[in-house]
Amino acid sequence: MKERKVPHISYEMIQEMTNSIYFNRGESYQKSGMVKKGWIIEDGIKAKVRGSYKPYYLVEMNVSDTMELTGRCTCPIGFGCKHCVAACLQYISEPNSFIRLDSQNFLRPEVLKEEYKKKVKIQKEYELNSISVEDWVSSLPLEILRTKFIELWNYFAPNIFKDF
Repeated sequence: MKERKVPHISYEMIQEMTNSIYFNRGESYQKSGMVKKGWIIEDGIKAKVRGSYKPYYLVEMNVSDTMELTGRCTCPIGFGCKHCVAACLQYISEPNSFIRLDSQNFLRPEVLKEEYKKKVKIQKEYELNSISVEDWVSSLPLEILRTKFIELWNYFAPNIFKDF
């Protein structure tokens, strides 16, 4: 299989696609950690960026043959917005935080799980395993169950019995 090249995105390319207001807002978003996930796709990047009106917006940025940025965002602006800028700046500053995905592998959970395992070392006891909730609860020590029950009771009881 032919190895794909990493998309090249520069500050100049970002500045050409937007105005100074959106650039400054996007820079602030990127510095604030608003870019939550990122993927390298065939000719660009995709990212999940927190938003002001929705929990997050999806951004897709492509690098054209003429080295111009094109793309879209699910926000009302659609392209050249602060979310697009934040995603591109995140890619420039931390390219290793973006996961490389082939188009046929995109959205395949087992591929995503393997990619995240490569990025983050998860201790064996914290790995997700496919067991039922009943099996998981029955595997917990009785003292932990008692403690959790008391915590839940103290949290919910005042609201449950407030009308009595």
